[in-house]
Amino acid sequence: MVREYTPSDLLKRGESENFPVQPPKIPAVYLTRNFLGRVVNVGIIPTLIHDTARPQNIMITNPSPSGISGGLLAATGLVTQQVAVVGAGNSQAAPLGVANYLNMHLCLNITAIAATWSFWNQVQDPVTLNWTDSGPLAINVTPAIVAGWTNATLYGFLGQLGVGTNYALRWTLDAGAGALSFTLSYILKQGMIGSPLGISQVIWIGSNRGVQVASGYPLLEGSEKVFQVEENTQIWGIAQTTVAIRVFELT
Repeated sequence: MVREYTPSDLLKRGESENFPVQPPKIPAVYLTRNFLGRVVNVGIIPTLIHDTARPQNIMITNPSPSGISGGLLAATGLVTQQVAVVGAGNSQAAPLGVANYLNMHLCLNITAIAATWSFWNQVQDPVTLNWTDSGPLAINVTPAIVAGWTNATLYGFLGQLGVGTNYALRWTLDAGAGALSFTLSYILKQGMIGSPLGISQVIWIGSNRGVQVASGYPLLEGSEKVFQVEENTQIWGIAQTTVAIRVFELT
């Protein structure tokens, strides 16, 4: 005997129906009127995330508050600005975390320039923490060259050969003397689940207060997971630092 599923049944299973054709596989979350969302701070001590006396579907999300600035992703369109620079320098003290991205678009806008300058893209060695050049962004830049750029701006692209875990810009005064003013804007693309802050933003979950970083189920920053929790079942979490997660009780 073939069982016929109603639209409600299919929604509970994470599917939807489009009669009379084959039901398409469309992800869905089944909600009831007692849908509830809350925030749980998970830290270095095992924290109780969920405790239910009845079967319940829940969604746990590990959002990215560390990557939010003014409601926008801080890694998208952020501008690092240097004004009236005299002599060589770099942005290593405030690098850009790019561990979760496959490529980066750069716009170097020079508002004032004297003498001859060069700009070098840099990556950081995650073992020694030393910085090294990955390639030139612009070399031997003079006032005459900048005058030929559209809106005094140079576009650069870094793909898989130039995006590491952290990015910095190095600039050198190659000849002459004078000041330099510029802005460097960037857009990171093709992001992956996780955080430039790395493993510190991961939470690990388990069924009791004995959950450990070494054995718990990892939930990376920026990811989510739906669980079907049976009655009298607990969910505990632990992290290497305090991480605010969202818990949504779906049914």
